[in-house]
Amino acid sequence: MSRQSPSKRRAYRQAHQEYIRAYRRAYYRQNKAKYLAHNRSYIETHREEVRAQSREYWRRHKDERQIYFRGYIRSLKMETFEHYGGAHCLCCGENHFEFLTLDHIGGGGAEHKRQLAVSGGYALYRRLKKQGFPSGLRVLCWNCNCSLGMYGYCPHGNIQVEKQQADVNNGHHPQQLPLFGEVS
Repeated sequence: MSRQSPSKRRAYRQAHQEYIRAYRRAYYRQNKAKYLAHNRSYIETHREEVRAQSREYWRRHKDERQIYFRGYIRSLKMETFEHYGGAHCLCCGENHFEFLTLDHIGGGGAEHKRQLAVSGGYALYRRLKKQGFPSGLRVLCWNCNCSLGMYGYCPHGNIQVEKQQADVNNGHHPQQLPLFGEVS
């Protein structure tokens, strides 16, 4: 039996592209463990070569990776905000995406991030998504979030901290904080 010429093989693959793709996917699913074991074995025996190829690939595609990663982070952040009430501040209505952040209702954000072993940013959004978006968070703009954290209230007057923060404010009610330079 003679082999087909390369041009005939190419024409056949082009004409039956969907069938071949479906066949390969099904074959891979049935033999996934074998493929993964082979890949692990190859990487272990050719570790330095694989690392060098990987480093070279990432170096050559740095700009493309940055563009993709920024888009990924933006879409993850948008999905998180949509889940927690929409991409706008619940206090002042600010809707510039760049100014928005998540607020832990009642405080405790630092402790929550420590428990999740994340420092914040996209790692926090990714972890929240993985956990099914747990309750206890809301979307605020950076100004409202910082004001709530520092003073226990927001100047817009729409949101107040749910827990008592007298100890944070040295015993003063948030509305009665001494002005800058005043001694209490």
